[in-house]
Amino acid sequence: AATTMSDDKRKDLLSVAALVVLGLTALTWFKGTHSAVAGYDFATSLNPLDDLRRSVYLWDERLYAGAPNVLGIGTMPFFLLQYVLEYAAGSLYRGQMVFFFIFFTLPGLSMYLFLRTICTGTGKRTTAFFGALFYMFNTFVVVKWNRGELITLFSYGTLPVYLAVVERGLKSPLTVRFVLLFLCTVFFFPVTLGHSADFLIVVGVITAFTLWRCASLYSAALLKRALFLLAVSVLASAWWALPLFGSLQGGGAGITSFTTNDLGMVNYYSKWATLLNIMKLWFSPMYDTSVEFGTQFYRPGSLLFPLVGFSALLFRRDSTVLFFSALSLAGLWLSKGTSPPLPWVYEWMYRHVPYFFVFRAPSRYFPLIYTLSLAVLLGHAAGFATAALRNAFTKNKTARFVPGSAVAALIFFSSWPLFCGPTL
Repeated sequence: AATTMSDDKRKDLLSVAALVVLGLTALTWFKGTHSAVAGYDFATSLNPLDDLRRSVYLWDERLYAGAPNVLGIGTMPFFLLQYVLEYAAGSLYRGQMVFFFIFFTLPGLSMYLFLRTICTGTGKRTTAFFGALFYMFNTFVVVKWNRGELITLFSYGTLPVYLAVVERGLKSPLTVRFVLLFLCTVFFFPVTLGHSADFLIVVGVITAFTLWRCASLYSAALLKRALFLLAVSVLASAWWALPLFGSLQGGGAGITSFTTNDLGMVNYYSKWATLLNIMKLWFSPMYDTSVEFGTQFYRPGSLLFPLVGFSALLFRRDSTVLFFSALSLAGLWLSKGTSPPLPWVYEWMYRHVPYFFVFRAPSRYFPLIYTLSLAVLLGHAAGFATAALRNAFTKNKTARFVPGSAVAALIFFSSWPLFCGPTL
């Protein structure tokens, strides 16, 4: 038993090491001039210490003629990380290199952690690795790095960690070590407030996942653990939640002032976001304008991702596969915005559902849900297929690696701009 456990840990370390090595791709984006990155939607700071100091106040005198900072206060952990990295690395430039490496590697490592936490049975390590690989390299990531949406990338990268922590907390007895880990995740959670649409999506996915696990694993002990974790998270979040809710009760100062009920932007982003384009993760015109090589091949080939992902339903319809299949369909539908069919549904939600107006660019926000779900499904499909091939080809070991190699090649090809810094 000890030998088996040691072998499992060794294989996990090899998988994690492979993801970390692939994460070094981000360092190739820094070439030549040693210039720091700033501008457009990049949330990287040219003075992390100054932004860190500003983030602890509820009023920002430098925004317009002075404005509430109820959303900015949650970015304190974000700027704290940037300042620590700049200080440790010895310069802003080297600090940003490490910062980009962390943000690029985080999605793969977090998805691997989540799938290793939730998956059982044979092929679970294969499931975790291919799900993590896809979650780390896909067109959603390409577009977000192209625009420099680091807050969205943070939400995207940390969401599987939150789900893994919820899964672990509900299934196993609570320990001091776990509670400390839980508090660490709660500390970084308000960074998503930097982009209110991402915040609401992350909260929605975590809530749906928690309710599903509570229903499927229900017991008196689980209910006690869930209530305890809820109480801890509420108390640990009071430093940013109380100012936020106070602002909402006072009319949403600092939030509603940046929003509008005009459907112009919704319709603009919805023109591109047909159901077929979203399924292929070809959800933004920005990706089309930044990719010249391989476009004609990738457009039809990209349909293989949802086909492979949803093929998990053919192998085994367990509760995990069914939940993330339903979640992917919800993300797919919301991502299309006012595109047919039934365009009036999103328009009605946009005008009448409280705070839904923050989702004024549906194909920028909701593909996060679809990509997360598709990564889980694709990982499960790879795991099931590998287990089946292992049984079918007991003597020919080479044949077992052919499907996985083909999927990995398609993943890398679809996200090839990530290997070309100037393209980003």
